[in-house]
Amino acid sequence: FCLKYPHRTYAAVLVRPAWLNEPAPPNLAMFPAIAGMIQEYGLQRARQVFKDSNFYKVWQEQYAPAADSMEALFQGPSPEAIAATFQALPASVPYQKADELTHVQVPALIIGNRCDPIHPLEYAQALASAIPNAQLKEIPSKAQGVEVHTAAFRHHLREFLASAGNLTETWSA
Repeated sequence: FCLKYPHRTYAAVLVRPAWLNEPAPPNLAMFPAIAGMIQEYGLQRARQVFKDSNFYKVWQEQYAPAADSMEALFQGPSPEAIAATFQALPASVPYQKADELTHVQVPALIIGNRCDPIHPLEYAQALASAIPNAQLKEIPSKAQGVEVHTAAFRHHLREFLASAGNLTETWSA
């Protein structure tokens, strides 16, 4: 959005990025596999096949919020729509070349956390390094508690909005 509509962007908040400018990053490899499961078995059977997979079991043990979040994605308007989303999401990219990010000239808050197999902290760090007016804030993982995670997110967001200059005046005008 910042690159496509710079005149409409006053600030940016990027929360736990899941990919950079390469399609199909390894952290999203499970998405197309889930799409295939849905297409092969149907929604309910695919959900069970996913829950029985070693992939899910490892995530459940190491980072239960990611496993739960992936399982929750099996709910939606139709199996076709869900499979299409799982297929398309990792194939998309928010920008083409890393040097494009130097054109983002608005204040930016990048939020990341460790111990999250879908949203690697390294992606947040890369974005914060590439965007000129970015600040990186690390928050606790959801695995440490959703309440702690949410409280830290809200704290950094409030702090960012308060420091982002005339944003409040611009939005209320």
